[in-house]
Amino acid sequence: MNNEDQYREGMKMYHESHGEYTNPYPSGSPEYNQFERGWMQALKRDNDHSYHSQYRPSYSRDTSSKPSASAEVTAELYRSRKG
Repeated sequence: MNNEDQYREGMKMYHESHGEYTNPYPSGSPEYNQFERGWMQALKRDNDHSYHSQYRPSYSRDTSSKPSASAEVTAELYRSRKG
């Protein structure tokens, strides 16, 4: 399967799932991104907007953990420049 296949699959799934977003590929993978692009294009092209209110992408981001090292470095740089 190439990227064009995932793109078309995403467009097809938009209509088959009545706008309920479910991406079968691992998050962040090229296949995931292409599927999402196809799904979003189908959403944009849906002239009667029948499924628009059902788009809820799922993010598996852990917000309970401490800030990342890059966030801490950025915060320290900000504090040092602020004076």
